[in-house]
Amino acid sequence: MGKSLSGRAVIICAVVTGILAFVIGILIGRFAVCDESDGGTQAGPYDRITQDADPDVSDLLMERILAENIADNLRHLSAKPHIAGEQADFDLVTYLKDTLTGYGLDSVRVAPYHVLLSYPDGSDPNRAELLNGSNYDVIFDSRTAESNISNLEGVVRPFLAYSPATTVQGELVYVNYGRVEDYDYLEHNVNVNVTGKIVIARYGKIFRGSKVDIAARHGAKGIIIYSDPADYTDPDDDRVFPDTVWLPGTAAQRGSIYNGDGDPLTPGYPATSTAFRTSENETGIPLPSIPAHCIGYTAAEHFLRELTGPPAPDSWRGRIKNVTYNIGTLKAGLQVRLTTTTTNSIRKAENVIGVIKGSVEPDRYVLMGNHRDAWVYGSIDPSSATAVMMEVARVMAQLAKEGRWRPRRSIMFCSWGAEEYGLIGSNEWAEQYVKILGPRAVAYVNIDIAVQGNYSLRGSGTPLMYRPLFEAAKK
Repeated sequence: MGKSLSGRAVIICAVVTGILAFVIGILIGRFAVCDESDGGTQAGPYDRITQDADPDVSDLLMERILAENIADNLRHLSAKPHIAGEQADFDLVTYLKDTLTGYGLDSVRVAPYHVLLSYPDGSDPNRAELLNGSNYDVIFDSRTAESNISNLEGVVRPFLAYSPATTVQGELVYVNYGRVEDYDYLEHNVNVNVTGKIVIARYGKIFRGSKVDIAARHGAKGIIIYSDPADYTDPDDDRVFPDTVWLPGTAAQRGSIYNGDGDPLTPGYPATSTAFRTSENETGIPLPSIPAHCIGYTAAEHFLRELTGPPAPDSWRGRIKNVTYNIGTLKAGLQVRLTTTTTNSIRKAENVIGVIKGSVEPDRYVLMGNHRDAWVYGSIDPSSATAVMMEVARVMAQLAKEGRWRPRRSIMFCSWGAEEYGLIGSNEWAEQYVKILGPRAVAYVNIDIAVQGNYSLRGSGTPLMYRPLFEAAKK
């Protein structure tokens, strides 16, 4: 994605920000309004609890949200790649802490955890290679078809987090989306067994970690996952990024393939610096057992066009040109070699928690959260949402400082660390404070992506959230 939003997108961001501010207003209870009268009886606790909302407050929230502030926030947040556990992400922690403190929030704290993260070897990148089987000469190397952003400072080369570091070599089989039903079709309809082979699957339908786990359970010794144009481009428009929003052939989707949430080595309890840690071989949810790598569809074409066997059914066919999506093995004399050099290490992940205290129920919390880390620049996911959350915090803190408004319940603005690896920052924080959050948290509003696509508002949640979201959208 690009490193900034268009002017129209920033305006949409401002609208979304206003809606989110109003949702928060509903969730914190009826707005508590400061008494501006010159005299008279001071409102008692019951009166304050049952006081009706002042519509002027919600109007003030909407009026004071500035699109240019959101744009400035976004430019800073997406200026550099900031994968979790690296200095660029820690710099954003400092930036957020200082900025929220400057807004005048009642408290801003950093919650650090020490968790298992995963990184590729920059000097020996992961790769999938097509080989001449007789002498193993390399015919094609997936690294030659990677996006040129891979050469920019701070950008990690394509990888799938927590893949074991190893090299496997052998036959290749196309398995569609890599679901259980896809393997069943291969075994029962075309008599193809993937045991001892490397499989290639396209992204979509199920979580990438599930694709890896299912492949391993069917005996595959490695998996390549690619993005097919059928799932990530417009069938009526050949243009791709940077000319439009669609995925170019050189783009590889990085991501985690761990099937759990939270730190793998501290299941069920927070990964503080002194916490007991299991070994990587004894995690509650096992780490991936076979190597896995991600490539773009330009690279995938070189592998898929060399497959033999019967043509795949229509539902299995993507839109890579010059590829018939055969579901047999490679042409005679060819093999695939998959090399992964990813290593795991304990790194620090930090959450930033800013609080505006409630005036009536300060021990009841409405949480607004969004992760901060990104595989690369993260302009849309997650920085567009962090930019919005910062502006909501600024406006609410400003009104509180002016004495115009203070929420009935406390509001927590949460910037989570290491989300891309498996919701790690938020899980560890919840595990640490579960006995407080259980009885006191009222609602959680998550804004992973603030703006994407057209002017339609899209939201989802538990049934209790339907009406607040609907009422906010009407504003």
